[in-house]
Amino acid sequence: MVSTKSATFLHTCFKCHYRGKSSFPNKSRTTKDPKKFSHTISLPKTLFPHRLTSAKRVQVDADVIKNCGFSELYSFQRGKAASDEFVLHDGPPYANGVPHMGHAINKILKDIVIRWNLLCGKKIHFVPGWDCHGLPIELKATSSENLKRLSPLEIRKKAREFATRTIADQKHVFRSWGIMADWDSPGGCYRTFDNSYVTNQLEQFYKLYEKGLIYRNLKPVYWSPSARTALAESELEYNANHKSTAITITFRVLNAPDDWLGGTNCLL
Repeated sequence: MVSTKSATFLHTCFKCHYRGKSSFPNKSRTTKDPKKFSHTISLPKTLFPHRLTSAKRVQVDADVIKNCGFSELYSFQRGKAASDEFVLHDGPPYANGVPHMGHAINKILKDIVIRWNLLCGKKIHFVPGWDCHGLPIELKATSSENLKRLSPLEIRKKAREFATRTIADQKHVFRSWGIMADWDSPGGCYRTFDNSYVTNQLEQFYKLYEKGLIYRNLKPVYWSPSARTALAESELEYNANHKSTAITITFRVLNAPDDWLGGTNCLL
């Protein structure tokens, strides 16, 4: 049997439990998910969507470039009166492929520098350009051809056509990054295959020759039998699986002076 005191205690607990269930209904039905805190954070509002499809992103980028006046900023600042002028010489990229992260770092860092000097009240002189000569472009342009069947003029023609297409593609990407430059006028950019550029380079070379700074000498260089051209050290590619068939032979030197080559009496 349960005493009167125990019965009173149980009745009180039951009433509290019942009232608790009736006074505090199921939270999952009336409140937000307790694991999500986004509704408790006060963030600035923006008209830009949080996520974009690829097609919409392309359109948004085009609208930003068109409406923000990036293309007119360089010409505008060139027309203002400024006592100091900041000149940045653009080391040109090769016109041989799609811009990658290295291009982005190069161009954006330069853009930061020239914009900072613009804010300091200086007039900016920045002429971007492209290196349109060299082995990388030649190999890309003739990748589907047999080099031995092409004359030098045919190779140059194909390389020029390839470089011209690549420049147009790279220029479009650089503009989409908001790089401050004159991308529209003929003299806003330079290309190393333009006649005016080549003529200027020959004139500068002749000035160096007149001053006696040009000479001819012998120097060992790397050579590519397949490309039939000299290679820069940065253009070398090593095949780790290649097994050389070259033979190393040691020749003993007779009657060599003791101080000859540090006492060495063998040659390879």
